[in-house]
Amino acid sequence: MLKCPRSPHIVCPRDVNNEKKKVAYKPARGSRKRAGTRLVLVNHQRGVRVDTSLLRRIGVLALPHCSNKRGEFKSVLSSLSVVEVAIVSDAVISAVHRQFLNGDSSTDVITFPYGEVVISAETASFNSGFYGHSPTIEIAFCLIHGLLHLSGYSDHTTLQADKMKRRQIRILKWCIKNCR
Repeated sequence: MLKCPRSPHIVCPRDVNNEKKKVAYKPARGSRKRAGTRLVLVNHQRGVRVDTSLLRRIGVLALPHCSNKRGEFKSVLSSLSVVEVAIVSDAVISAVHRQFLNGDSSTDVITFPYGEVVISAETASFNSGFYGHSPTIEIAFCLIHGLLHLSGYSDHTTLQADKMKRRQIRILKWCIKNCR
């Protein structure tokens, strides 16, 4: 087991690639059962080894936790029938960043209000080395970040970013604990 430096309370499984475990669904307190919102996750890159099965389980567990509380802005998450998550390379996310947000570099995650979350596996892998956990766990952190944006959270100010990060950590901690 590895401790996550972002939050010493998060314990990450060391070898998640070969584990097949049933996930018991426990809805977040105050959340309603939502029929219809599905999570579709596709790994479009081959440079970073990613446990897509674990990411899907974390994403499905995180959905009700991200949608049961809304951020300061309009939430679109509850109205979406599907959330599409694309794991891509730095080159692809840089092109998306440039085309849609006039950005000039790669970034870890981009969220579109119509329900698409684009995550750079290479940037997540780099960040995971900095934080001391696996690329899969860092991508899960980015996935939850994207879901929170869809739920109306913003990270444009330091205060907003801190609030969002605390929520991400709580959700990721709960998901990892319940993915086993």
